[in-house]
Amino acid sequence: MAAETPQDSDPGSLDRDFEFDLDEEVCALVLDTAPRMFAVVQETDVAAGVTDAEVVAWGIAHEDGHVDLVAVDGRAPLRRRSPERALWW
Repeated sequence: MAAETPQDSDPGSLDRDFEFDLDEEVCALVLDTAPRMFAVVQETDVAAGVTDAEVVAWGIAHEDGHVDLVAVDGRAPLRRRSPERALWW
């Protein structure tokens, strides 16, 4: 008895009812694995009862929990173990 390898199989033998949309699958893959972007915002009291805010850095939170930060003023990139640790910076 001869073994059949995937290369030997007849493509016509695949289930014709099976529908596969590669674009849809790629889109789902991208959305499932995309890092989450966030801004680090610093609030400052400028007068009694008046608060101002500015974005001081942009960050990307990765699936494993670590974050990469880049300061708005161009300082060197920074890596932290979590978004909460980024706030300490």
